[in-house]
Amino acid sequence: MQPPSRQPRACRIGSFLVATLLALLLVPVAAAPALACSCIGWTEAEALAWADVAFTGQVASITEPKPNVFGGMESTAPVTATIVVDAVYKGDVSSRTTVTTAMDGASCGFEFVADVRYLVFGSYGGDSIITVPADELTANLCGGTRVLDGAAPSLGLADLGVAAPALPGTGERPRTPFPLLGWVALAGIGGLGLTTAGLWARMRRICRPA
Repeated sequence: MQPPSRQPRACRIGSFLVATLLALLLVPVAAAPALACSCIGWTEAEALAWADVAFTGQVASITEPKPNVFGGMESTAPVTATIVVDAVYKGDVSSRTTVTTAMDGASCGFEFVADVRYLVFGSYGGDSIITVPADELTANLCGGTRVLDGAAPSLGLADLGVAAPALPGTGERPRTPFPLLGWVALAGIGGLGLTTAGLWARMRRICRPA
């Protein structure tokens, strides 16, 4: 009598390993917790007191975030608006500066539009939604930033005090390359995917019915 085949047990173990590896691959693409932006109504005087800088200017361009390795983007992904500044009400602001915000209003991001003029209340560094370097200017939906184009583009600006000219030069930040940690993570995910595919192919050969 021949000993019982170990093939079924090996197949069960192999199936478990494949399922575990697939679960690990799916972890990075799991949906992020849903965010809801809730703002406290501020007067512009309160927004001015809170902000590090306040200025008016027109958006020249918008830099969208790059998709992640799976082709998707979260609502907290950073968007950068380059603004040509025409008047400064608080702080030191270059004539051409960049402002970073979350991509989606659901995450309290302010949705800038190219060629539109805004009153911007900004602060340096990140907040509870996005993380940026301490010297990077940010704005959000709750900070008082608003559109100035329309029937009354100067409404309320007198309450901000006397405007000063922008500083010469540029406050634009260079685009940062894809971080080394991102490449390491990408390589790790790719290796895990190849391992899973190889194990799956081997299990198909071993566990194929005779």
